[in-house]
Formats: sequence, structure tokens, C-alpha cells
Amino acid sequence: MLPHVVVTVERLEVLPLQAVSDKQLAHARAVRASAVQGFLSTVLARGAKLPRSNVEEQMPMLAGWVQSHLRVKTESRYWLDDQARAEPGSGVLGEAFREARAAKVEMPVDPLLHIDLAWPCA
Repeated sequence: MLPHVVVTVERLEVLPLQAVSDKQLAHARAVRASAVQGFLSTVLARGAKLPRSNVEEQMPMLAGWVQSHLRVKTESRYWLDDQARAEPGSGVLGEAFREARAAKVEMPVDPLLHIDLAWPCA
């Protein structure tokens, strides 16, 4: 893992979810927030095997992909579908990310996002 490394993502655009009920909407929001945090945490943990410069270079692209995914997936049933969260270690965003990588989807940096990685002092 990358101990004491803090990633801050500012200006992440989260479109409103489409839901049938207030209860479903509240639960889907919680799942979506947890998915984003879990995905970025997993990426940082895997980044421990990479040089720091690689992690710093790739994080804006990963955050840009998360941004575009959140813009597209606005239906609450996507965030509540147990089938989409089959692997507990990576969650729904991890599953979607693997599919995007397999399809060789381009991951452009989103210029509206601001990514900050705070590394511990050595």
C-alpha cells in the first residue's frame, strides 16, 4: 500500500441519480460514493508497486475516467445491482474499469478536475 498518501479530487461532477423512491435514491448515492472512494483507494494500493512518477501521471486519467463514468451511469439500479459488484475488492467501478480497459477505451484527462496527491515527507 501507499501509507499516508492522500488523494484529493476536486470538482468531481456527480449528476443526479434517477430513482424510483427516496429510499432507493439514498441507498444508491451511498453505494456510488463508496464505489468512488473504494476504487481510488484500490488504485493507490496497487500503485505501491509503481514508481511515484507513474502514479502521479496516471491519477488524472483515472479520475477523468471516473468523471465520465459518473456522467453516464445515472440510473440507481446500476449502483444497486449485486451482479455489477461481484468482486468485493474493487466494486462496481473496478468492474466497469476492467471492461473499459479490455475494450481499450481512451482515458483522457478531464481539465475540470483537480487531483492532488499528498506524499509523506521522506
